[in-house]
Formats: sequence, structure tokens, C-alpha cells
Amino acid sequence: MKTLPSSGGSWSSSLTVSASSETAALPSIVVVGDDTWVSYETVAAFTGAHSVRVSKIDSAGSVDRTLVSSTSYTASVYTWIHTDGRHLWIDWIDSSTLVGYSEYVDGVWSEPAYQSYDGVKDIKAARDRIAKYIRG
Repeated sequence: MKTLPSSGGSWSSSLTVSASSETAALPSIVVVGDDTWVSYETVAAFTGAHSVRVSKIDSAGSVDRTLVSSTSYTASVYTWIHTDGRHLWIDWIDSSTLVGYSEYVDGVWSEPAYQSYDGVKDIKAARDRIAKYIRG
């Protein structure tokens, strides 16, 4: 990934968002102030289980990586990171019936919580319910 300061200037050098040892896929990106947040999933080599991870890239190009959740779900979890200007949260498909989510509060990702869904057509509605809950 490369970044460009909002105040102008030149592009940064290439940054590796995930750890070099990870098999990472399906990123989602938001910008909050001078920080870029990237959610993505990783896949365990032997079990196929997925993990939900977030990287924070600050304006100096430092990358801080966090494991938010692990799941035994072996299908893609399709992480999605969101902000509304006051809240920062991530959600993902945790199983065939649950969407997981975590909110970034006081510098820490909250313990995962879950919203049920009923079939593929209900995933967006479950994510909307999570957003409504977080926004209060």
C-alpha cells in the first residue's frame, strides 16, 4: 500500500499492511484523521480457519497490526471496516448464522460480539443492525 498525505506532498514508499508470514486477503480500508485503517482476513495453513485482523498505518508510515478475532469458519469472512466520524468498527461473517463485530474504543478493539442473520440475503441487514447499535 502507498499513502498520500491529505495536505499534499508525495506518495509514501510501499508499506506491507499484513505481516509477511500471513496469507492475507480481501482488505477493507477507511481513513480517520491522519491514520489509515485496513481490515483483512488471514487463513491458517493447516486448518483453513480464518482470522480477522486490522492494521493501523499512521502518517509516519508505522504499521500496527492487531488480531481482532479468530473463527473456525473456513469460508471467506469478508471483513468490513467502518467509520461514521465518531465510531470505528469492523464486522465480518463469523459463521453461516452469525456476523461478528468489534468496536475500537479508547485505543483497544472490544471483545467480539455477534448479530445473527438468516441466509446470505440477510447479511447486509445484519451489518446494518450492527451499525445502528454502535451509533446508538
